[in-house]
Amino acid sequence: MDFPPVTLVTPRIAVVRLRAAARWHALATVAIPGILVAPLVAAFTAPSLVVHAFAACAAAALFSGLLAQRLRTPPWRSGAIEVGGLRVCVRGEGVSHEVPRASLERAVVLQGIDGPLLELHLTSGDIVRAALRSAEEGERFVRDAGLPKTPSVEDIRFASTAHQVVIFGLRWTLGAFVTAGGAAALTALLFPDASEGVLSVLFAASTLAMTGAVGWSAVPRWLQVGADGITLRRGPRRRFVPYHAVTSIQLASDGQVPVLLLEMSGGDRLRLPAPPPYEDSAQRSLRAIAARMQAWRLQSMRERGALARGGRDIATWRDAVAAEMGGTGVLRDAAFGREALVELVESPVAPPTHRLGAALALAEAGDDVRTRVRVAADACANEALQSALCAALDRRLDEPLAERVERAEAALAPPEVAR
Repeated sequence: MDFPPVTLVTPRIAVVRLRAAARWHALATVAIPGILVAPLVAAFTAPSLVVHAFAACAAAALFSGLLAQRLRTPPWRSGAIEVGGLRVCVRGEGVSHEVPRASLERAVVLQGIDGPLLELHLTSGDIVRAALRSAEEGERFVRDAGLPKTPSVEDIRFASTAHQVVIFGLRWTLGAFVTAGGAAALTALLFPDASEGVLSVLFAASTLAMTGAVGWSAVPRWLQVGADGITLRRGPRRRFVPYHAVTSIQLASDGQVPVLLLEMSGGDRLRLPAPPPYEDSAQRSLRAIAARMQAWRLQSMRERGALARGGRDIATWRDAVAAEMGGTGVLRDAAFGREALVELVESPVAPPTHRLGAALALAEAGDDVRTRVRVAADACANEALQSALCAALDRRLDEPLAERVERAEAALAPPEVAR
């Protein structure tokens, strides 16, 4: 489908280059311990180069660290995003970025620290961020430009391969010193008369075990977030977690490192830290999983007919819908399933009885949600549905109103073809 060019003018725009930042961050991780190691090596091999070795490592650490920081937190500039049929162009003061439209993975409107933001996630790992005057402006731009809001499967990294290789090298070096000292002390204690061959075998075995443990701890992790669940990738291992097994998702912090926590039925828990420069991965995963879980849960409700009345009286219908969403307490205090229900009420193509069931579940929601439901009701030309939606929101829906909606829905249903 061809889309006409659409432009979003913004006072603040930036291109975040996470993967490039990860490579420079890995170089800084190597150069920092090199500030101590390189002068020591030079002192034994070429004493005249001690100062040069120290200066080279210090300069490399400072330059690569500052560059990594700038790549992952670039300065804001004024500019614009133009989306055409084949290209996506980002232009502004000192910013010029042009990529094929096919490289656009997803677009998302979210609430930032200083206001609403539009994020364009590219397959290269770059993220285009633009400040918005309102969330509605961003949603309108995404809709008019025909941008994908949720890809079929979203890959989210929690560390780069280069970064983890460096971490492995540093951990192995430290572990080798600890293993050598520990193996020697333990052997002297247990086998005071052991030969050099026995000592060599014990040291080699302990070193291999330490290498395996350190290597596994440094293997990078990925999340694949799909429509049916989450796959955790770590090296050759794959673990699929269906959404019905997820009981909660939340963000935590381990010092300065954000951590994504997934709790599952049975008491199992996944803990995924996101070290620099992948701090955004935890927040991205939370948003992606929450959005897909809402869609999955709503589809599950549709298939079970929880939103349809199904011949029940109004009170039973209301209780059943609330129970499917986790209880009225969840609907009052959390936004987990609320957005999916509001979108269903606003959808002009959803079955009227399902829209009415969603409105019943939102009767105890906050004023912002209730306002959206009233706006959706006012947009209905179907008088029966309009009246029923308002009545459901005010907890005064009765049998005659519900039956009017059911009759109107039955009248719109296509006739069955005789066989």
